[in-house]
Amino acid sequence: MNTGSLFSVLLRWRYITIVFFLMLSSYTNSQIWTTYDEASGLPHDHVKDIAIDAQGDLWFATNGGVSKFDGATTWITYTVVNTAGGLVNDKVKYIVIDALGDLWFATDGGLSKFDGATTWTTYTVVNTSGGLLDNKVKWIALDAQDNLWFATDGGVSKFDGTTWSTYTNANTGNAFGIDNKIKCLAVDSQDNLWFGFDGGVAKFDGTIWTSYANANTSNGFGVSEKVRSVGMDAQGDMWFGTDGGGVSEFNGLTWVNYTNVNTNFGLADDKVKCISKDTQDNMWFGTHSGVSKYEPAQLSVNINDLTLPIKAFPNPTNNKIVIEFDRSIDDFTITLLNSIGQIVKEISFTNKKRVQLNLNDLSSGLYFAKIKTDESTAIIKVLKQ
Repeated sequence: MNTGSLFSVLLRWRYITIVFFLMLSSYTNSQIWTTYDEASGLPHDHVKDIAIDAQGDLWFATNGGVSKFDGATTWITYTVVNTAGGLVNDKVKYIVIDALGDLWFATDGGLSKFDGATTWTTYTVVNTSGGLLDNKVKWIALDAQDNLWFATDGGVSKFDGTTWSTYTNANTGNAFGIDNKIKCLAVDSQDNLWFGFDGGVAKFDGTIWTSYANANTSNGFGVSEKVRSVGMDAQGDMWFGTDGGGVSEFNGLTWVNYTNVNTNFGLADDKVKCISKDTQDNMWFGTHSGVSKYEPAQLSVNINDLTLPIKAFPNPTNNKIVIEFDRSIDDFTITLLNSIGQIVKEISFTNKKRVQLNLNDLSSGLYFAKIKTDESTAIIKVLKQ
């Protein structure tokens, strides 16, 4: 990962409507919470995003401009007024720091770039000749080639530092569903781009666009296809937070949808606005009712390590799970493990393309189907309701 993208993803909490910032002073039993608000130096108590630069300074995107905090005593606030329009709009949604250390701010009035010292550059629909598709910019991502990608209300814009490229339903084969309003985006470990919108998600590998919705994912998004956040875990699985449907995980082959109910209230709320992975590979989800932490089970093989195409459905399931290959497999074994890695079921098969496992004797919860063939091994997550 390049330096710019490293600093741009650290400590990222999006759409936090109850303003707070956690400072953990040491790894001891003593925890100190400190609240920073307008009285402390923030221009507005509605904080949308946080980024850390190479010097360790914190940058806060708010509904009243941008604040820089050295972590000790010094606050510097930047607004439309005190930057003479350098910050194009005070409603700042997102911050990214590029490979050169320049800060990019997504706002309701366009893009602003700041070198951290004195120079501001503004990008709008007008002065980019439509390169920026819409002035309402929701999200920014930096790819492995240091190209900047912008999610807007008019589609996706890409900027390589010189040239703008645009992507809408008109030139992507309707990849964005019902309209071009993109809510979020992310770059995965393979440098694929993922875009969330009101009808699901779209993936772009640089050439091919692939769209995912309930219709082609066996209801992978649950009751809501309104995707509001995107994240990636340590195995490279993609996670999508929805507006009312919980969070969905996709390992490249199968989908699992987690909700407040089917996680026994482990997910605090089905409206998931932000997703982040910590240094211990735990997944964190910011919701309308608090923050939820998901600790993945520690298993001996990587999830989705299978070279053969495979499907698992229905998932989540009430009483059975079907495992299907693209052809008959001579010999393979399916081992079902619970969330702490204990074997609860193991069955061997010969010359089968499709098999069914009965889960009636298992309690509700998260399980892992370990599928071992002569060629390779895979683990698929199974949610028993």
